[in-house]
Amino acid sequence: MIFLAASFITAFGTVPASQQATAQSSVSGTMQDPLSVGAMNVKQVSAPGKPLVYNKSPRGYIVFTFDDGPGQYTPSVISELYRLNIRGVFFTIGRKVAQVPQVVRDLAARGHIVANHTWDHKSFTGKGTGAEPLTDEQVRNELVQSNESLVAAGLPSPHYCRAPYGAVSPASAAVAANLGLRLIPDSTDDGVFIDSGDWAGLTPERITNRVTGQMVAMLAVQDHPTLVVTFHDGIRTAPDMIKALPLIVAWMNANNVSATTTMPGAAG
Repeated sequence: MIFLAASFITAFGTVPASQQATAQSSVSGTMQDPLSVGAMNVKQVSAPGKPLVYNKSPRGYIVFTFDDGPGQYTPSVISELYRLNIRGVFFTIGRKVAQVPQVVRDLAARGHIVANHTWDHKSFTGKGTGAEPLTDEQVRNELVQSNESLVAAGLPSPHYCRAPYGAVSPASAAVAANLGLRLIPDSTDDGVFIDSGDWAGLTPERITNRVTGQMVAMLAVQDHPTLVVTFHDGIRTAPDMIKALPLIVAWMNANNVSATTTMPGAAG
């Protein structure tokens, strides 16, 4: 069990006005979320916490990844990560990118990696939806259209992709590889890639304990391990995730753990 200081849990500050203005300029009007119902307005969420300290010899690393955006809370995530001195990897849905391309331009401008989470979040294998598996050509179209949306927004073609619902087959993995995309899991049994559970409506404290508890387990058995955590900026539970970020950073600072955007097994 990870215990956190009450001051981090109950005191909620505000994002500086200059950062709010930058984030709010990213989205105008409303946008339709393919994963939910109804129009969404831009929301601002703030949380307490000190910026991450990057030491020369950290005990381990965490990669902060975010799925299903850009959405109404993505500008708040951009502001919060800037305040916390963290860069992350954002797996974006091409259909959403096409609606609000300025948001992904803002992500890139802040130094985040913007990656492919398909065009409209269809399950490759039917896992998570009960739908029929996609054909190889349909998988290819999902990935190509998403790539094209990012290029049309002014970003380079991505190197990473993530399959919705973690639904990957050997055939869909081969399609991604043929497009030059490295598939990044959303969770694995070995604990290297872990779902934060933010999508399930967990409290900020439970999200924090889920992430840091796994890091504690990894530190116990590995030297300088890297944990890749899946969060979700593009769904309605994002506010609690945003409030968890500074709690996670407080633990990282106390335990000499740094953030990185380098995936395990990658040279850079």
